[in-house]
Amino acid sequence: MDEAAELGSKLATLLTTRSLGRPGHVFESLGSTQDEARKQAQDGAPHGTLVWALEQTAGRGRMDRTWTSRRGAGLWFSLVLRPTGDPNTAALLSLAAGVGLARALQAPTGGGAKLKWPNDVLLHGRKLAGILAEAETHDGQVRFVILGVGLNLDPGPDGFPPDIADRAAAMSETAWSSIESTSLMATLLSEIEIAVEIAQARPDDLRQAWLAVSDTIRREVRAEVGGGAVVTGRAVDLDVDGSLVIEGADGGLTRVRAGEVVHLRPAEP
Repeated sequence: MDEAAELGSKLATLLTTRSLGRPGHVFESLGSTQDEARKQAQDGAPHGTLVWALEQTAGRGRMDRTWTSRRGAGLWFSLVLRPTGDPNTAALLSLAAGVGLARALQAPTGGGAKLKWPNDVLLHGRKLAGILAEAETHDGQVRFVILGVGLNLDPGPDGFPPDIADRAAAMSETAWSSIESTSLMATLLSEIEIAVEIAQARPDDLRQAWLAVSDTIRREVRAEVGGGAVVTGRAVDLDVDGSLVIEGADGGLTRVRAGEVVHLRPAEP
């Protein structure tokens, strides 16, 4: 039995979820787990289907950025989600995934896992994990959402590539650096499932959960919102629809629904 098959078999015995990871497909190598999960979703894969690759040769993050996905360096996986209810709820799923990841990683990181809006998990200010949510719609309705996660475990003896070395973090820096990958995956899936269910049933509870682990709120930030537009100010809240609320120097509030945020200064007490 190859390593992927062994991991898949072990994960099945550890799962406590109702849907996520059921079924689970573990691959030795893929171009992108997002692409494979999308293909499976288009072929009818059910809600909760897991696509996990031990390495990706063409991994990507938001805005088509390359995500280094070397074998043994991290957990690279995507989930097929078929959200129910209001189609707008689908927009909250990446925030829900962030909450689930941060909660799952609280113990392994000694409480150091925090969220940067909209979908990065930070460890001591550096990126530990990234989330990519891609939806497919038909006639205004969400058919499915592919939720991708890349979690850095260990960059290896040579460290991260030079272009991200000062911005990336890995689980190997924590006290739980020897945590077993299938056990960690089972915990991640359990917490993500809980957060996804909260997002669909009680969006304000998800908002509160996100605020509890946020590293963005109370910081001075710069938000690049597309088309060359930039919003600067102090991040003061998260709207129930997932928008970041930024207070400008004049006291006015701007709600940023999508974009890229840069932390300019540490959060105020």
